[in-house]
Amino acid sequence: MWNCCRSSPRLGSEPGIEKGQATAGRYSKLEGLLSPTAVNPAGLDANLYYPQPYPHGYWTPSAYGYEVTPQDCHFTAVDGTELHAWWIPVADDQAPALLFCHGNAGNVTYRLDNLVRLQQAGISTFIFDYRGYGRSQGQPAEMGLYQDVRAAYDHLSQCLGIPAGRIVAFGRSLGGAVALHLATDPQRPLAGLVIESTFTSLSAIAEIFFPRLPSGLLAGQYDSIHRVQQINVPLLVVHGEEDELIPFSQGQALYAAAPEPKQFYAVPEGRHNDTYLVAGDDYFVRLGEFCKQVIQP
Repeated sequence: MWNCCRSSPRLGSEPGIEKGQATAGRYSKLEGLLSPTAVNPAGLDANLYYPQPYPHGYWTPSAYGYEVTPQDCHFTAVDGTELHAWWIPVADDQAPALLFCHGNAGNVTYRLDNLVRLQQAGISTFIFDYRGYGRSQGQPAEMGLYQDVRAAYDHLSQCLGIPAGRIVAFGRSLGGAVALHLATDPQRPLAGLVIESTFTSLSAIAEIFFPRLPSGLLAGQYDSIHRVQQINVPLLVVHGEEDELIPFSQGQALYAAAPEPKQFYAVPEGRHNDTYLVAGDDYFVRLGEFCKQVIQP
């Protein structure tokens, strides 16, 4: 099921992209959930997921000025879907290993700037693409994404040999819901969990923007507020105070519902996709300190 990782080949790239452009901020489309066609379940997936399949993206980091050489990893979900990830280790073999669950748009390559800064902060990162994104096969759906994160964890721990005591799950936006699902899996223990710019549930977001939607239409979908109460790992909640898509109050609600130990990091002036850019070095100091506090040597 698990194949060994290897250095990323020099693949074709899109012209005219300068360093710093390959960030999640260019592809923030969670607002697609708020389109009129999303008010029925049949239209939900098409308006929630905005994958960029290969070859779209920035698959040769050096071509855009990024001094990082990701290792390609290929593995398979339990339903047979073939998945792809990047492994970006640091020299310290006792460093935290971040299992990065990205948002609902783009692919792993759109997080290059973030990945480089994590490496500079002394954090190894395993970032995977959900089914239908990047070089991963299949079509995205909630249950499928849960299979994907479990398979990613298994590859990180079994193929790459990273012990559970060093694995910190990280989820941004939609990825926070995916990471929370993993954190409630007793078969896949974590050292810690970070959720950033994450919603309490899809139904809660729909109620904010579409108050006339039938009650319960999206009930139970990506139900993070329920799952966060079940976690048994240290938690860091990060949220921009000026988040234009997922209200700051959603992050506060997740934090309030979570058991101890937990921390809350509010980013003044931070919006949905630019928390790490707005906060700058302080963001990576806080993240690094949290990860190093919770990992077990």
